[in-house]
Amino acid sequence: MDYTVKSWWLDVSEATLRTRLFRQHKEMPPEMVSNIVAHVQVLKAERRKERIKSTVTNKSWEPLLASARAERQTLLVMKAQLKNKVPLDERKWNAVCAYETAISGVIERLVKLKRAGDSTPKSFVAALKKERGVSIPNEGTHWSDYVKASDRQRVNALFDALPQPARGKRKTPFERRIPKAVSKAQRFALVERLSGEIASAEREYEVTQDPEAQDKLNRQLDAMYRAQHILDNLPATAPLPATWHGLLNK
Repeated sequence: MDYTVKSWWLDVSEATLRTRLFRQHKEMPPEMVSNIVAHVQVLKAERRKERIKSTVTNKSWEPLLASARAERQTLLVMKAQLKNKVPLDERKWNAVCAYETAISGVIERLVKLKRAGDSTPKSFVAALKKERGVSIPNEGTHWSDYVKASDRQRVNALFDALPQPARGKRKTPFERRIPKAVSKAQRFALVERLSGEIASAEREYEVTQDPEAQDKLNRQLDAMYRAQHILDNLPATAPLPATWHGLLNK
C-alpha cells in the first residue's frame, strides 16, 4: 500500500500517530503502520535538525547587525544635533548622511543573508571566496567588512575633508567597534571554548608517552596561551573572531 505523508503526522506523538492510523485505516496491515511511524520519526528528526541549524545560523548574524545598528543610531543622534545648529554645517551633514546610507545598505544585505538561513558569516565568506574569488577581510566578523569599497572610499573622503573640531574627537567612519553587551557575550563564549580546549590538551599531554605527540601538544598549548593573553588585553569594544585561532592574527 502506497501512502503520502500528511502534515498532521509530523505534529503528533508517535503513540498518537500509531493509534490514529489503526483507527482510521483498519485495513492497513500492522507492519505498514510500523513503517509509516518509523518514516515519520526520521522526518521529524530531520526537521528538528534543520530548525536547530536555522536558529544557530540566524543568531550568528546578530552581533554584526547589532553593531551596525548601534553605529547607525549614533549617526541619527549626530544628525539631530546638526539640525539644531544654525547655520547648518552642510559638509558635515552630507558626510553623516552618506555614512548612514552606507551602513543602511550593509544592514539590508546582512538581514537578507540572515533570513536566507543557509550560512554563517564565516561559511558565507569562505563560500564567496571559493565560488567567486571574492575576499571579505577578517572572516567577515564585523559589519564594516561588508562595506563596498566605493562606499568606503567616498565616505572616508567626505570625513577627511572636514576641519578638525575645536573640541572633542573627529568622527572616524567604519571603526571596528561593537557594543559592550555584544562584546561581553562573545567574550564569554570564546573564553569558555578556549578554556575547555586548553584543559583538554593539558589532560592529553599528561597521559601521552609519545614524544611527537607531546611536541605537537606543546605547540598547540603555546598557541592557545598566546590567544588567551591576546584576548585578556583586547579592548572591551573590540570585535572578536569565531574561534581562538583568529586571535593570533590580531
